[in-house]
Amino acid sequence: MTRLLLIYLCLCAACVLADDEYLEECREAARMEAIWFSYQPTPQAPPPYVRRSETDPRFYVKGEVDFTGALHFVFLTKIIAPDGSEVRSELKAEEEFGRILEYFDGTYNRLRIVYTEPEAGESLPLRDMIDEVNRKTGAGMELRSALWGSFFGRQAFRHGFRSMYVDNTDGSSGHYEMVVFELRR
Repeated sequence: MTRLLLIYLCLCAACVLADDEYLEECREAARMEAIWFSYQPTPQAPPPYVRRSETDPRFYVKGEVDFTGALHFVFLTKIIAPDGSEVRSELKAEEEFGRILEYFDGTYNRLRIVYTEPEAGESLPLRDMIDEVNRKTGAGMELRSALWGSFFGRQAFRHGFRSMYVDNTDGSSGHYEMVVFELRR
């Protein structure tokens, strides 16, 4: 309750001082506080969902619900080599997305998705999602639209998710190094 009171006082001070920059910071703090309070306790989640390729052990999909009720994914169903060639797994990403949602049904309250640049020297640099977002935002598309148009955005929409919250970004349009976003039904 004390945190809410402090944010309320912050908003009041910003209005009295008529400082637009300070007001925006206070609004952002209030929004983050509202999100923090919106986390619903969720039932005990089952163990992580992991499915590996039967033909190539490099390929797998994984889903896991964290303590806040956020469902996280890792999909490695294709590898794009530096020369642009692709190696694909027999695992079908669209099917696995649906299986993971079904496996965790009723135990999560949102999807939390991270698109990031690979670390230097990673053996399997997974960058196709962040590259897609950078290509679209670099061409003038709004970030939220680019995220909805990405694989996970499209699949989530197909499964009834309609609300997006962009939690964190590192970079700017066309040059993002990391984008963290959440989707809710």
